[in-house]
Amino acid sequence: MYTDFDRFHDIASAFISAGYITAPGRVIKLGKEAAVLCSPAHPSLGVEHVALKVYKDQSFRNFRNDAAYLRGKVWKRRDLAHLKAFKDELWVETEFRVLERLHAAGVSVPRPYTQIGHGIVMEHVTAGGDDAPMLKHARLTPEERRRVLEEILHDIDTMLGCGIIHGDLSVFNVLYDGAHPVIIDFPQAIYANTHDDPYPLFLRDVERLVASLSPAGSVDAGAGEIAAELWGRHYIAETSMTRRAF
Repeated sequence: MYTDFDRFHDIASAFISAGYITAPGRVIKLGKEAAVLCSPAHPSLGVEHVALKVYKDQSFRNFRNDAAYLRGKVWKRRDLAHLKAFKDELWVETEFRVLERLHAAGVSVPRPYTQIGHGIVMEHVTAGGDDAPMLKHARLTPEERRRVLEEILHDIDTMLGCGIIHGDLSVFNVLYDGAHPVIIDFPQAIYANTHDDPYPLFLRDVERLVASLSPAGSVDAGAGEIAAELWGRHYIAETSMTRRAF
């Protein structure tokens, strides 16, 4: 029987042949939609290790509420009836292209190196020489939590300037490198200018982060006000998709 690990090996082999890694490496994370491996990098990359993200076969995946994220993406395809056939390509292509754009814009995301098939090679984020933990598991003081929240909100603002909304942002898909947060997991990211109802997804991203990182006991985190202020810097109103003139 063809297993996930067979899939990891086959996809890793393509990156080995292309000169990005020298071996599959070890598994960092096994998720429902994808796995992440820490792979030894080819010397030409100038780093010791990279992260290899491998998407699982669609039949074994379950992106929650796919329709909410697919709106505004499938317009590029001539025949929507083929949606299921290209879903696999869509998720990995979206993540790689979004990482490229955001990294170039200065957003704290892993540096993307290349995409081949259903895999992406990107920067391996570390903390003290080990795999960086999810922000959910990082031990932060109240002051650090406030600082980290401010840094993520700054990144969200820059992302909006690029027309991109994460769409499923929480402390479970932000890494902490010991000093700064690094946002990950962008397959469901949406483009604000083509999605027909982007603000609710944006608001949910902000609400989750504020709820998780605000000082304990805070009853007036103001997530709605924060979201509205950030949105207003780039869009006319919450219900309008007309971009401001820059």
